[in-house]
Amino acid sequence: LGLSQLICNQDHRFLAAEQFRAANITAEIVLEPFGRNTAPAVILAALRLIEAEMDDPMLVLSADHNIADEAGFLAALGNAHELAVAGKLVTLGIEPSFACTGYGYINYGANIGVGFEVNSFIEKPNEATAKNYIKKGNYLWNSGMFIVRPSILIGEAELHCAELLRHCRLTVESVTKDFDFIRLSEQDFSQCEDISLDYAIMEHTRKAVVVPVDFGWDDVGDLQSLWKTNNHDGDGNVMIGDVVALNSHNCLV
Repeated sequence: LGLSQLICNQDHRFLAAEQFRAANITAEIVLEPFGRNTAPAVILAALRLIEAEMDDPMLVLSADHNIADEAGFLAALGNAHELAVAGKLVTLGIEPSFACTGYGYINYGANIGVGFEVNSFIEKPNEATAKNYIKKGNYLWNSGMFIVRPSILIGEAELHCAELLRHCRLTVESVTKDFDFIRLSEQDFSQCEDISLDYAIMEHTRKAVVVPVDFGWDDVGDLQSLWKTNNHDGDGNVMIGDVVALNSHNCLV
């Protein structure tokens, strides 16, 4: 399966390692001295894969996602893999189930294989705009999941964020091993721009494609998501702790 990497803040290292042991997962744990958003993290991961002479598509996942349909998720990854092998930067776009204002959106255009060309990435909209997106139909929620060959990602980084890439390369060259952890140099990593992968690369590349998916996804980013991903009683309530609910429906308490 290649090299699995978890990139997290150094303050979370023991929690992450313990959860890996509990789940019987073996992965390299890379420690950030402080947060620098997703672009540096993903570029660093790609550089380390290239260093290990691996160029199969890499799968980028955030830690706070909840996926209900695992078989559907794996099938979607199979479709995305085809496009990534062909040199595309692939993202998974979630079929919207309502006019959510808590997610970013992806506007897509022409069909390409099992996916579509990305026209634009759009920040979280207001409710009226979100409803308009649902009405138009060619808009998907931006899941923040990416599938791309490391060499393709680094090639696009050279075009669109060369200075960030330079500092990421210096950071990779100065990593140190600390027992089971890989530590990034605070001095080098501090020079990496604090920027998301969307802003740094995906909004500028001409190789972005999106695969529409529907596998019960949530990033548990708001109270509605938290309610949705928990067990409900007969009245639709989620009650955690010592709670008494009278004539209450579809509440999170």
